[in-house]
Amino acid sequence: MALVDDKDVAKYEKRRYGAPDQKLVDRREQTMVDEIIRTLGLTQGRVLDAPCGYGRFSTLFARRGAEIICADVSTAMVGRARERVQEEGHRGLYVVMDIRRLPFKANTMEATFTMRLFHHGFAREQMGEILAELARVSRRWVILSYYRSNRLHGLFRRLKGFSSRIRMMTDAEFKAEAARAPLVIRSRRPVIPFLHAQTMVVLEKRKT
Repeated sequence: MALVDDKDVAKYEKRRYGAPDQKLVDRREQTMVDEIIRTLGLTQGRVLDAPCGYGRFSTLFARRGAEIICADVSTAMVGRARERVQEEGHRGLYVVMDIRRLPFKANTMEATFTMRLFHHGFAREQMGEILAELARVSRRWVILSYYRSNRLHGLFRRLKGFSSRIRMMTDAEFKAEAARAPLVIRSRRPVIPFLHAQTMVVLEKRKT
C-alpha cells in the first residue's frame, strides 16, 4: 500500500501488527531493541531512526533518553512519528529525506537505527550505498534488521498467500555488504529463532 497521506498511515499503523502472530513479532522486536539500547548505553546523544515509519521505535529511544531524530521519505510518516514522540512528552528532530543522501554531517550520531528496510527489493539493490551513508553519519554504531535466508519462513509466507515479495540474504551476502561500508558485525540475533527470517544486527564502524 502506498503511504501518501495521514489516513493511509493511520490505517497502516492500526492494521500492521494487529494479527496475533504479528503482535508476537512486534513484542519480540521491541524487547530486542530495548536490550540493544541498554547494552550499548544509548541513553543520551543523537540517534537517527531512518526510516522511522510511524515511530514504532522512535518513542522507545526517546523514552530511554536519546535525542531521537525521526527521518523518512514519507511526510505523513514523519508527522505521525512526531505526534507519538510528543504525546509521550519527549522532544526530537523530524526530517523528510532520502536515506541514500542523509542531510547530516559525518560522525554526528551516536548510532543509526534502520528497521525493516533491506528486505525490500530497491533497498537490497542499493544496500551498499545505504550502509555507507549510515556509517558516514554515525560515530560508532549502526543498528539494523534484515531477512536472513530461512526456508521455513519462506514456506510459511507461501502457505499464508502473501503477495508481497521479500528479499532474504545469506550470511555471506550480508557480511560482504557490511565489510564494504565498512562495518564490523558485533552481534546478530534472529527475532524468533528458526521460525522467522527477521534478524537484528549491531554493527560497529571500523576505525580507519
